[in-house]
Amino acid sequence: MIFGCRNYWGYFFPRKILSFYRELRILAIETSCDDTSVCLLENCIDKGFSEVLYHKTERSLSENEKFGGIHPEVSIVYHQKKLSYILKEVFDEYICGRRNIDLIAVTQGPGMIGSLSVGLNTAKGLSVALDVPLIGIHHMQAHSLTPRLISSGKYPEFPYLSLLLSGGHTLLVRSRSVIEHDILASTLDISVGDMIDKCARLLKVDWNGMMPGQALENWSKSGDPSMDTDTVWNLPEPLMKNPENRSKLAFSFSGLGSSVDRIVKRSSFNEFQLKSLARSLQISAFNHISRCLLLGLEKIDGYVTGIVISGGVARNSFLKTILHTKLNNSPYKHIPLFFPPTELCSDNSAMIAWTAYEMYSLGYISDLSILPIRKWPIDQLLELGKYIVYDN
Repeated sequence: MIFGCRNYWGYFFPRKILSFYRELRILAIETSCDDTSVCLLENCIDKGFSEVLYHKTERSLSENEKFGGIHPEVSIVYHQKKLSYILKEVFDEYICGRRNIDLIAVTQGPGMIGSLSVGLNTAKGLSVALDVPLIGIHHMQAHSLTPRLISSGKYPEFPYLSLLLSGGHTLLVRSRSVIEHDILASTLDISVGDMIDKCARLLKVDWNGMMPGQALENWSKSGDPSMDTDTVWNLPEPLMKNPENRSKLAFSFSGLGSSVDRIVKRSSFNEFQLKSLARSLQISAFNHISRCLLLGLEKIDGYVTGIVISGGVARNSFLKTILHTKLNNSPYKHIPLFFPPTELCSDNSAMIAWTAYEMYSLGYISDLSILPIRKWPIDQLLELGKYIVYDN
């Protein structure tokens, strides 16, 4: 799968680096959770564009579906089985010795320690064997920067808002630069992706080769829309019951998930009713996210050039429709929304490679002693990442 990123003029590169590097090839590895992904990104400074030469992601969906969710040990074994084969494939096709690779990038966190360790240890070995620098990348920072990969670094320009929605995180962030990300709102309990995945299991949705949240979305679309009204299921919009919470800049999804759990367990429903419930669940969750986004826009100081919506949940069509509708009916309808292509919303190594490019362009690399980080707040990027500023 190849994604071209043209017309990048390299304005983040210091002049001293530009004089030495006409092409920069980055090999990136992503193993933060259950997906094994490798990317080879080439940045052609003279020609003014970046291009993904190779990008492959293997997803352990069938193995994990047996357990009803992501099983840490299953994911570790899957990475150990798949990563070497993917790397051999990219080496055989594109890499012939040290001269063909300039930087090794790898997800350092946040994520599952065991899964992160497989990728990180492999990346360290490659860095030593090829005698090239290593850089550890923050997974959520990479999600935030993904639209810049697609536009070859031209847009969105900083500062912008990042709405990061995944199985492990729900964050509203003001992204002021590649390395400066201020958290405006986070979840008080569980992430939106986690809640939707759990509801997919409650509703006994078959994954069919997809992630559970994506499977639930597709499954729910084939129901009867005439059954959808605000009063049929009476699902609560999070943080709206208590007047004091309505102005709180925060997310909450555990109550919504618990409501679905109670409904499913109190009676038996036919398939059309359950699909209606699934649609109502998504609409309630995404209305809550939209309300929090608008509240964040009200409270921030200064302007933003756009709003990035990224992470696995960002591929959801209900979410896209609701966000566009809410924003167009608000005072902020002039602010553009940036959704990555659906294949780059889920975990992938292309975003890791691009983030490594942006970080390396600013002079950052990592020491070989770095360790995986399970919890890594995005507003503590440099403090916990322990980056080294290399000598130009």
